[in-house]
Amino acid sequence: MNSQEALNILNISRTALYQHVKAGHLRRTVISRRRHEYHAEDIYALAQKMSKARKRPLFSTDRLAGMFGWNVEQLRSPKRTAALVDQRRIFASVMKQCGYTHQQIGAFLNRDHSTVTILLQTSYLVEKEIEQALQLLNS
Repeated sequence: MNSQEALNILNISRTALYQHVKAGHLRRTVISRRRHEYHAEDIYALAQKMSKARKRPLFSTDRLAGMFGWNVEQLRSPKRTAALVDQRRIFASVMKQCGYTHQQIGAFLNRDHSTVTILLQTSYLVEKEIEQALQLLNS
């Protein structure tokens, strides 16, 4: 299996793929300077291991927003009212607990990743709502 197929299956960067080879998780055959063939059984074994480690549940942003009666357009808007900021805190916390990175959360909320960091640091203000959202999402 060539490197592009391996990258697509594992959903990782080339650097991460190289790190897995270097750590001995993946075997490869060097065909030329720019072409490598990876052992399919290693790729699929690593993909299975990574999927178990992620434990990312199915997450529907529309479903979560609908449960609370939120408008996704407003969550992504530049408005900074207290109610919207609290909604973003809950949303960001739930997404983080589902395994999303700060960059992915920020891209969804139309915010910078540093803003997501601040939202998560102040998420203790809406702890009860976060727990309720997680329970609703898991049921």
